[in-house]
Amino acid sequence: MHRIIFAVLLLLLLPLSAGALTIKLATVAPEGSSWMVQMRKGADEVAQKTAGRVKVKLYGGGVMGNEKAVLRKMRIGQLQGGAFTSGA
Repeated sequence: MHRIIFAVLLLLLLPLSAGALTIKLATVAPEGSSWMVQMRKGADEVAQKTAGRVKVKLYGGGVMGNEKAVLRKMRIGQLQGGAFTSGA
């Protein structure tokens, strides 16, 4: 599932820039959780398949705030995405 999300992001963002690109994603999922482990694997795969031209920086454990704060940061362009719970 996470690989599909990263692949779609990759396909959408690659034509925009031939240079390096960093995609910043935040979540309240704690570091070390299965969610973060899978998201980090996906980020590594994106970097590998793009020869380092696309990097995914993950902010886990709520360091960017709660889900409402993450949405606000997405609106102002500080973050490009987030992983949210169904209750949020």
